[in-house]
This record gives sequence, C-alpha cells and structure tokens, in this order.
Amino acid sequence: CNDTRIIDNDVSNCYIGIWIVSTLRPESVTVTGNVVSDCSPNISYLKCGDGILLDGDQQNISGNVIRRCNLGIDIRGTKNILYQNDFDGCPICVYSPGFLDSMRGNTIYHNNFKNYSLPHWWNFKDYYSRGLWWDRYIRWFPGDGVLFEKSDSWRENYWDTWSGIGPQKILGMFGFGLGGAEGGIAVILPWFEYDRHPAREPYEISEFR
Repeated sequence: CNDTRIIDNDVSNCYIGIWIVSTLRPESVTVTGNVVSDCSPNISYLKCGDGILLDGDQQNISGNVIRRCNLGIDIRGTKNILYQNDFDGCPICVYSPGFLDSMRGNTIYHNNFKNYSLPHWWNFKDYYSRGLWWDRYIRWFPGDGVLFEKSDSWRENYWDTWSGIGPQKILGMFGFGLGGAEGGIAVILPWFEYDRHPAREPYEISEFR
C-alpha cells in the first residue's frame, strides 16, 4: 500500500488493530492520531494481538495511543521511524524482529512506555511472556558470506520503570547461526539494546490527536 493515510480512528478488540503491508515507496504511509486498544485475543495458538503491525520500510508511525495490546507496535521492516506514540498496559510496547523480516535499523524515539511487563527470561515457548522487545541475528551462509543485522536506535523514550540513573536496558534475543531459518542451526542468547538518554517525564502527545 502506498499514498495511504490512516488518521484519527478508534480501533478496539481486534486480533490486529491496524495492519500495513508491502509498502513500496519511502514515507508513503501515514499512521497518526489513532487510538488502538484491547487487541489481546485470549487464544493460545494465535500469536497476535498487535495494536499496529507495519510490514514495510522507511515509514513513519507517530502520535498514536495504544492501550492493552499484546504487542503495541510490531515493526517488521527497516529504517522506519516510531515517534511520540503513547503505550499503556502493553506487555511488549514495541517488537522489532530480525532475520527474514528485515535488516532492522529502525528509529524509536520520544515515545511513552507505561505499565508494561518487566523483562524476564523463563518461558522459552511464548514470546509475549518472555518480555522480548527485539531479536537480531548474525548468520553465516556457506557460499554467500555473513549476514549481520543492524540494531535499532532507541532514543530519549520515557520508560516508567527506568531507575533515573544510566541507560534503560531493552531485553531482546541475539542469535548466532549457520544457514537459514529452515534447516539452519543457531545459538540464541538473551541480549540487551539500550536507550542511553531516557526521558524523565512522559511526553505530551495531545497535539497529535
């Protein structure tokens, strides 16, 4: 989809609130001023409950309010910008997967992350309960060389669990592998990215609504 504007909608009680796929041109989709809430289906085999799912590259998502969704924004692409969105009550506010979905390298800044689950790493069967916000891989493909995925840039977001000292840790999963997703082997470890300059107060986003 291109030349698309999704603005000032109220979306609730969906498997996926807003889903954007196959963007072909940079900055061709606008998603702003929407309120998305309660996208959290209680069905164990459905790995969904995304407030906003963006499957594309170099798009902007800004000024949205996302409440009580399993995943606030599921961002499957590269060089996207998430700016001044307000998340409240989402176990994972932003999920940024790697390998085959994208090369990552998205920018996530000046967002509010409130009342999310504290990170932990004890359930290897369920991403949502693991508290993972991202995954990234280094893989060697025989004959093709090494694929190294970029990290995302987390900048000056407000985290209501931040201690007020030092950077904010963002739990994810780092894999070192040989071969592809099908038939390859990998060692997967818990890892952290960092917001090195968290905001001390929540951002006011009413101007976007």
